Amino acid sequence: MTVMLPSARDWARYGTVRTNRIRFYLAVALLPLLLIHCQETPEETILRLEQQIQAGRFKESRSEIQELINQTNESNSLTLSEKKADRVFAVSLDHTAFAWYENGKLTYRTLGIVKEVGLPQKPDQIILSYSGKTALAEYRNRPGSEGQCSYDLIQIIQGQVQPDILQTDCENQPALTDTGDIVYFSDGKHLFMKETTEGKKAMVAASGAFKEKFKKVQNRFHITSLPSGSIWIFFGEAGYYNLYYYTGTGRPDLIMEGVASPRLFGSVPRDFLQGDGSEQLQAESLFSGDPAVFFYTGAAGNYKLQMMNLPDKKGPEFNVGIRDDMYYVAEKEQFLLERKGFLSFMDPSTRKYTQLPLEVQRIFVYSEGVAYVDPEGKLLLRSRGFSDFEKNLYRLKEEVASESR
Repeated sequence: MTVMLPSARDWARYGTVRTNRIRFYLAVALLPLLLIHCQETPEETILRLEQQIQAGRFKESRSEIQELINQTNESNSLTLSEKKADRVFAVSLDHTAFAWYENGKLTYRTLGIVKEVGLPQKPDQIILSYSGKTALAEYRNRPGSEGQCSYDLIQIIQGQVQPDILQTDCENQPALTDTGDIVYFSDGKHLFMKETTEGKKAMVAASGAFKEKFKKVQNRFHITSLPSGSIWIFFGEAGYYNLYYYTGTGRPDLIMEGVASPRLFGSVPRDFLQGDGSEQLQAESLFSGDPAVFFYTGAAGNYKLQMMNLPDKKGPEFNVGIRDDMYYVAEKEQFLLERKGFLSFMDPSTRKYTQLPLEVQRIFVYSEGVAYVDPEGKLLLRSRGFSDFEKNLYRLKEEVASESR
């Protein structure tokens, strides 16, 4: 007797049938739950879940609550990138633009405009101009750069990349004007400018223009793009920088000494996470004028966060401790940040936190809302407040976790 073994096509057909059958059974099993959700109001759903928890049905409740949280988050957020990925992020200093590199391309968003630009390789850093209209892609140890950093110019709106416009010491960060026609950089001693179209280079200020606090250390230049082609220059090292303002002509002006770090934290005028989530604010209404920026001053054990209204007007100081990523919401006079895996507000006057019902790994605040990486690695955008239903779901999630310990 001849035994006929199944062919590859037979196995594939069998696998498809089996998969479809499993999906059918799952759909049938979940149908009652789906029907319940369709027939319930949000208030009824919360009441039913509370009764389940009181009855000790923790595992069932935990699973359903998490599924409802996931569904609600996705329905109230725009998915920017579906899968977990190795990304490089950047937000413009005026917080109108947000960009990230992922899988060979740079994606750019601002006030409803979306652009994509292909890049030859993953950059080590993306440096946006003040308003994010242009950018520099930084590459460390690119072949031929002889250990220096190589920079490509990205004209984002035009979708054009001009490779290798600059090579310089990686310890000194350059800056690009919004128009993309001038890049400022340093060799560690002098300040230079270079025209990106003609390639002409000129010295802006010699080393004598910059005051050295510590003469026996290697001082660095960290340059930041400002409005109208002007720049800030942080010069120093070892937790002590002098801050200079340069308009594009004349000599850089020293505006502040004793800056602890050149890292800047931005601000947004409006609170777009207010309300109950029923109304989404228009992005254009969130921004007007040049926002304030913040940086740390002082020394270890006594760091203060200094507000500076651009270009050179000091604001108040805040004692908020050392933070990684935070954004000042002027309307609330509070900082928005990630804390213990949740989006949170911090009141700098009391250092008290208000936890919001959104689990995040990282956040990026710009003109369209809060872009965030969720616990699964997805990149999403939230532009509205939180309903009572969402707040109650997280309350019940914490209650289940506490009761089932």
